[in-house]
Amino acid sequence: MTGTFDGRTAEQWCEMATKCYRDRTESWERSDTDGFLSQWASGQMASRYQALADIADNDGFMWDRAFVDIATGELLKGRWFDGQYGSCYRTLDGRFINPSYAKKAATREANMAKKGYRAVIIKAPAHLNGREMRAYIDPNDEWVIDEAETVSWLGKDN
Repeated sequence: MTGTFDGRTAEQWCEMATKCYRDRTESWERSDTDGFLSQWASGQMASRYQALADIADNDGFMWDRAFVDIATGELLKGRWFDGQYGSCYRTLDGRFINPSYAKKAATREANMAKKGYRAVIIKAPAHLNGREMRAYIDPNDEWVIDEAETVSWLGKDN
């Protein structure tokens, strides 16, 4: 663990996560059901700190799913959000892309190709939302398509 994210090393983020797990356990041991909210919150924060440690381990980068316009070859930057029918992607130019959730990779790819898109994995610098202690990718940053991760994610072998 040598990288950093938001001024902390992965080890420091892990220590913060460990403290939260310890707080949750101590709360559980000294109370009955009255402490459930603090136990839940400690568990949530521990998970977030662990995720930030993973980002620090990757020198402040994170990966996410995105799409390429097949006709132009353009990487479509945007954001994921929860829509009425599940996760949806909204590009910066206002297009909405509903991804295929077919079980087989070939079917997913074919479904997306009919819509004119190819799913990819991108690598970009992570930013920290300090209020929620969650990392995010800014669409205004430089994104790089990670072909190795894309092939792995798409499950080319099934």
